[in-house]
Amino acid sequence: MFNFHTHTDQKNAIVNIDSISTHHLSSTHYYSLGNHPWDIELTVKVIETKISNTPQIVAIGECGIDKLKSNKSLPEQIEYLKEQIELSERFKLPLILHIVNGFNEIIKLKKEINPKQKWVIHGFNKYKQINSLLDTGFYLSFGEALIQNPKLQYVLMNCPISKIVLETDDSVVDIEKMYNFVADLKKIPLTDFVLQIRHNLNTITNGKLA
Repeated sequence: MFNFHTHTDQKNAIVNIDSISTHHLSSTHYYSLGNHPWDIELTVKVIETKISNTPQIVAIGECGIDKLKSNKSLPEQIEYLKEQIELSERFKLPLILHIVNGFNEIIKLKKEINPKQKWVIHGFNKYKQINSLLDTGFYLSFGEALIQNPKLQYVLMNCPISKIVLETDDSVVDIEKMYNFVADLKKIPLTDFVLQIRHNLNTITNGKLA
């Protein structure tokens, strides 16, 4: 049961590198690296060098747009994001996206760029623009909010299973609980559900997960 996005060091997961200077990278783990919109501090060269020297990095992120908490203006956030999109395309790595009040902008950007790599909205907990996101080719990563939110559960019920992955982010929820919950919700045998999510993950990461 693979955890698509977490801030806790663990196997069978994509671990977000929160601090490039202090985060010890294990050869048995998978990682993501990027400029979070709350804390844009890494240069493109630093990210590029780290990716080039670290085969365990299998995704760019989390990166994106946050109109509430970022200390950068929206145009600045978009420019930093475009730099990471370029890295995503060059290194053939997916984007893990943190989006708060920026869905119109990220949909527009994806249409303009038409990237070859997959873009995944992490911690997805909105529902008004679900159809626009799916129509534009986004994948959605669901976390703990799904368990508490009936409206979000309804969204997931109507979301193609081929377009979802599951995560714990920075919560204490167990990833196995997430898998069991969603398999029950979708009325899919757990074994079949796990295999489908693994297929989705390998599609997203271009087969980089062993």
